[in-house]
Amino acid sequence: MTVGPGNDRPANRDALKGSEMAVSPTALSRVDVLRLAPFPIEVVDSVESIRDHFVRELLGRVRMANQQRRPLRICLPVGPFDYVRLAAASNQEGINWRAVTVYAMDEFCLPDGRAVPPEHAWSLRGHLDETLFNRLSPSLTVPPEQRLSPDPQQIDRYAGSLQETGLDVVYCGFGVDGHVGMNCPEPALTAEEFRALPSRRVRLSPETITQIAMGGAGGDLEAVPPVGVTIGMREILAAGALRLYLMRTWQPAVMRRALFGPVTPRCPASFVQTHPDVRATVVSYVADPPWHETTQRP
Repeated sequence: MTVGPGNDRPANRDALKGSEMAVSPTALSRVDVLRLAPFPIEVVDSVESIRDHFVRELLGRVRMANQQRRPLRICLPVGPFDYVRLAAASNQEGINWRAVTVYAMDEFCLPDGRAVPPEHAWSLRGHLDETLFNRLSPSLTVPPEQRLSPDPQQIDRYAGSLQETGLDVVYCGFGVDGHVGMNCPEPALTAEEFRALPSRRVRLSPETITQIAMGGAGGDLEAVPPVGVTIGMREILAAGALRLYLMRTWQPAVMRRALFGPVTPRCPASFVQTHPDVRATVVSYVADPPWHETTQRP
């Protein structure tokens, strides 16, 4: 297990100025990534380790909020997380979620523009119900009124709640094109316009659709809904903390672009450079430089 030195290092792009390594962020070695990253990065040895880390991190926050008798507001994706494991650990320790409000990060939409129903195969709302809320002890689980999912027909309710209370923490990763949630690249926008984007209905980029098809649809591009509804960059960047988890074999390059490239709508993940409280946990192969091989890895 390796942990980067944290926020006492020089700013990432300033540190790379004049360096031979500045030719491309993707050329950075693991050592340089950990040394120059704008926030601490912990390297773990397996996907199982990263899932255990997430469980410990989140349950620690719930415990602390309960001890301090204050509400906790979190945003969750489908992402790399094992919510069944989270629920089991929470039940075993008797942790109470009654003061937690959970915002689902995004949702897919039907061709008519409505959010997919909870029983739909692509529903994040249904996924959270099945793997987390319904598995927590009934006396400890999140009350139904504190489970909020973006809905294109009621987006003002979701966005208004976020604006009123804010988020304590957002858990997320990066997409292959740098998307965060369903905030896909928007090259026509300025950085200021992009970071101000609110929760809204969106059209997924071709890269995002391809990634989802490869990871969750057996390569069936046509099976992936091309439209969704997502939390905005405005609400993500206003959260008290961002906790990043990276475990995909294709994430070494996107992580390096996000941490060391320009802050740009061409790579939404690059905006994490501007947040004051970010920590990342990555599997060891994500910390290593991208490989380039004629024969693709699984």
